[in-house]
Amino acid sequence: MRSRRSGVRSRSNPQQSLADSIDRRISELRAWLEENAPDTANLQSHLDANTAERAYWHHGYLVALIDMRNLLKGRKDRLH
Repeated sequence: MRSRRSGVRSRSNPQQSLADSIDRRISELRAWLEENAPDTANLQSHLDANTAERAYWHHGYLVALIDMRNLLKGRKDRLH
């Protein structure tokens, strides 16, 4: 999976650029999951209380929310 990230906002239509960037990232993550962890959608281990999977899921969700907030604010900080 590529780790390179490009800018997400263009001067012509920042909302479309943001949506395109999100769509691109969704596609990348789906492809990575299909290749590296195809059973995760069915197992749903993150729903089990007191598991590492649940903690990692919540951590990943937190990072995603922070990334989205930064994108919406127009920050150029590196994403997680």
